[in-house]
Amino acid sequence: MGIIKVNQTDVGAVYEIIHECVLWLQARGMDHWMDYYTEELIKHKFDTGEIFLLKEDDKFVGTISASNQEPYYYSENKDGDNGMPINHTLKFTPGNAWYVSALAVLPESQGRGLAKKLLQYVENYAKEKGMEFLRMDARGDYTDLINMYLRWGFEKVGSMPDPDSEYFLMEKKVL
Repeated sequence: MGIIKVNQTDVGAVYEIIHECVLWLQARGMDHWMDYYTEELIKHKFDTGEIFLLKEDDKFVGTISASNQEPYYYSENKDGDNGMPINHTLKFTPGNAWYVSALAVLPESQGRGLAKKLLQYVENYAKEKGMEFLRMDARGDYTDLINMYLRWGFEKVGSMPDPDSEYFLMEKKVL
């Protein structure tokens, strides 16, 4: 098992993992990744940050993206791209941050701590780059995921409205 930083030649592998997770989420009534995570978006993530893949037995089973650029919808979405004005209670602590997104593990590989391994890898990577915080957002009605992030040391520091579910902004101090 190993985690590697990948480049644009691996877009297909990243997209395949995310697409499998999209279908898994959709079967549970959550379609928030359906239209959002396109191959174009993944390619764009290479321009603005870094993507990692987790390989197990010669197969990629997980992925995570990280960037030092705050997602546009944290600050620039004042009018609400989703039709709802953003009036969140953003309370991020000032400091250097690494923004985590697209944490995904193939459904058949879930439940074995692989997501935690990916997140810990990015946390260590962020520390090496001198970042003070990891930040992310998560869909509020996906309570198992929220609780998992809380167990892993993240705190809820704000929220954003969305037509389907409120989103929580989360932060973890790493330095």
